[in-house]
Amino acid sequence: MQEDLVSPDVLGEILKNFGLLNDEQLRLAKERSTLEDVTLRDAILWFNFLSDEELGKVVADYFRIPFVSLFQKEIDGAILRIIPEVVARSQRIIAFGQDVNGLHVALADPRNTEIIEFIRRKTGMPVVRYYATDRDVTEALHCYAKGVTQAFDDILRRAYLKNNS
Repeated sequence: MQEDLVSPDVLGEILKNFGLLNDEQLRLAKERSTLEDVTLRDAILWFNFLSDEELGKVVADYFRIPFVSLFQKEIDGAILRIIPEVVARSQRIIAFGQDVNGLHVALADPRNTEIIEFIRRKTGMPVVRYYATDRDVTEALHCYAKGVTQAFDDILRRAYLKNNS
């Protein structure tokens, strides 16, 4: 079973205190979590009590960092590749923007401060961290494959034009 970023008891209390789950919903989610050996978060999502984004905002608030939905971002390939794909996949991190404040990165685990420091040293840029849900990071990692596919399409297009001109 994957580990919850926030302990099930703490997450349950936060969700109840904010009025996002009632006692019965929390009981059902905890029961499923135990019976199916899944995280409380996954059980809540399975029941559709909350969306992935709603839970993400709660977790981000708990860690006192901004939440980002990568699904809604157009990620520039050059920015994305600042963090090599192998690092992005293993550390569950995505570079999605850059401005005067620094490199904006989304982490599936906001406790991973070591990778932030590594990126800061490697790039020489300040790093602005955000929390993105694991599902969102997983989907955003597909952008690396899109870059490869686009490059391959460009090669084929140039070869076709060269041979047919």
